[in-house]
This record gives sequence, C-alpha cells and structure tokens, in this order.
Amino acid sequence: MVTLMIDKILIATDFSKYAEKVIDCVAEIPGVKEVVLLNVMTRDPLARTWSPGDEQQAAAKKLEISKKTLEEMGLKVKPRVEPAEDIAEYAK
Repeated sequence: MVTLMIDKILIATDFSKYAEKVIDCVAEIPGVKEVVLLNVMTRDPLARTWSPGDEQQAAAKKLEISKKTLEEMGLKVKPRVEPAEDIAEYAK
C-alpha cells in the first residue's frame, strides 16, 4: 500500500457553505502543513464598469476569517484573491 503525503494544498473558495465545509475538514488530511486559500474574482459581463479593488478588499476580509480557522488547526495559510484572468499564471 502506498501512502501519499500531501503537505501543501490549494482550496478555492466562493465562500459558500460547501467551501466552508472543506475548510473545516482540511486538518483531517494527513501531512497537510500549508494551505493556499484562493478566491477568484470574475467580472460581471453585463457590468459597464468594474472596480476589482473593492471586490478584492471584501474577499480578503472574508478570507481572513477562514485563515484564522485554519491557523487554529496549526496550519500555515496564504490567502489569495486573484482575477480570473490571472489564474493560469498563478498555477505555474
């Protein structure tokens, strides 16, 4: 039997109750030491203007709540808020 140890994971969140459930369970994954919390911002195609700065600040505040939860579990946490266009670059 092969045991797979994962020490760093990425959790993409939309702040739904389902995403929060994942955050609550992440400490149960053996070997996890670090979590990257990622929220992806997308522009509403019907919007005439878009202020990603305001949206980014609101998402960052929400990520801080999840960050504290994970840190209390003894995990290192890196919160990220990125525009959808930048995700491919971040994945590299």
